[in-house]
Amino acid sequence: HETAGEIVAVGKNVTERKVGDRVSCESHIPCGECYFCKNGMPHICKNVKLFGCTQNGAFAEYAKIRWDCTFLLEDDVTDEAACMFEPMGAGIHGVEAAEVNGKTVLVSGCGPIGLTAISASKTFGAVKVIACDLIDEKLEVAKKMGADAVLNSAKCDLPAEVRTLTGGVDAAIDITGAEPALNSALKCLRAAGRLVCVGLPTKPITFHDMTDDLVYREVQLTGVSGRKIWETWEDFAKVMK
Repeated sequence: HETAGEIVAVGKNVTERKVGDRVSCESHIPCGECYFCKNGMPHICKNVKLFGCTQNGAFAEYAKIRWDCTFLLEDDVTDEAACMFEPMGAGIHGVEAAEVNGKTVLVSGCGPIGLTAISASKTFGAVKVIACDLIDEKLEVAKKMGADAVLNSAKCDLPAEVRTLTGGVDAAIDITGAEPALNSALKCLRAAGRLVCVGLPTKPITFHDMTDDLVYREVQLTGVSGRKIWETWEDFAKVMK
């Protein structure tokens, strides 16, 4: 479902795409009829179908996808980079939700999506980006992607270190979905900060002190799913430049 290619045929009623167009594919196939589709949120469509999951995907010589689930590519975007729009879009969406411009930001988790979030945070105006992970090698890559400071959360008191660096970050973007990371991120936020959850937990999560960490401090907690169609795609195109 993470793919790009050249259009070799179009349906008889398709006018917005043509043979020869290069496109990247959005895996969410919205219904266009539900409340969310009609109110600018097709990425969380109630009746969504999924290219490569509920529909045949790209592990074939030719793949069929609805035209309005394709994103036109500029000539300078390579096929390899075009495949990244779909998966890396989750990190970009997290940055969009965090509204990072002019803010200090913590990114928890420095895998591919976290690294994208670091780069995007800098691109979209974050004044300081702190990255944390459990693996030093990943933190070294995070530096190359633009992180202003990196912390191994297995080797330090992360909230204390973050408060030393910033007094508390304005926004935290969690890519891990891990309970310890989420609780630490909450404590790293200043009052009225925002925690954006991108990572998918594999089991139920317990927030250890929601009263003091979230409620009394009016911290905003939000999740993101996939990518905004097509805002996230356009933002990712800016990051790639």
